[in-house]
Amino acid sequence: MAQKINFTGGWLKALLLSPVVLLFASAVRLLIISNYDVATATTIASSGGFVNTLLGTTIPLLPPFLPALTILLTIVRKYAFAALAAGATVVVSPAYAKLTDAWDTTWESANDVPALLQGQEWHTIWVDYRWATIAGGASLVLAFWDPPTRPIGPFNEWVKDTKKRPDKFFKFILLWGPLRLIVVVAIVVGATCVCMLAQSLYNIPRGSDTAAQIVRRPWMPLEKVEVGMDPPRIGYTIATKDGWHTFLREKDRTIEILKANKVRSRTICVLPTPGGGGQPYPANTRRYPLLGIAGVRYVDRPSCLA
Repeated sequence: MAQKINFTGGWLKALLLSPVVLLFASAVRLLIISNYDVATATTIASSGGFVNTLLGTTIPLLPPFLPALTILLTIVRKYAFAALAAGATVVVSPAYAKLTDAWDTTWESANDVPALLQGQEWHTIWVDYRWATIAGGASLVLAFWDPPTRPIGPFNEWVKDTKKRPDKFFKFILLWGPLRLIVVVAIVVGATCVCMLAQSLYNIPRGSDTAAQIVRRPWMPLEKVEVGMDPPRIGYTIATKDGWHTFLREKDRTIEILKANKVRSRTICVLPTPGGGGQPYPANTRRYPLLGIAGVRYVDRPSCLA
């Protein structure tokens, strides 16, 4: 008899804690940052060192994707990891709206969805509520594959006895079937609404272009570098050694070696940040976490395009 796959078993914990997965993900992201050029990726890795490269490729991804990770861990019922991710989300991930405003937006969206379903506006649902649709569908599949409702205590013994007695089997179906259905519906609706709230609050990247820009963003600070009388260069200084600067150009992600005594100035700057709907925010837009830490001050950087 085929063995049932448990999506919430110990393999997920081993996967999350495995350094091999972290190393593999870091290598993949490093190649993406380098426009899939192995020479550029190798230069960045060798200039920054193993630990710096490993941490640098993963840490910048946490703030924008922590809300999605929290929802995913909740759906697969890894509540301890989900609580840890939720706590980190509250103090790390930038919120793009107040909690009350996000709740009002979620309520309006929840009221609009039935009308869209009735009108069979599938494209609109997918475009406007993509993550909520995915969350609801995934929770539905997992709820049926590995039902969360399991009888416990005396009720468990009653279920076993009922299955052996045909005269009570009908009562069992009337009670246990609807109970499971109610729980499954509650899980799907809850996962969908929570995802809508997270989308309104954190602008979870829902477009492939927005997600690609976030993944391609290096972890070094973006700089405007003036060399001699040449036009300013925009990119990342990945190493300074022996009178030379190893510079990664932002436009084409190619490596350039600059002589240190020719560099007139280096200014840390920012480019427009992609929003959740694919629209860029102003360059100096700074979003704060829901729970701010006392004493933390954010510095506005000049635009690289100025």
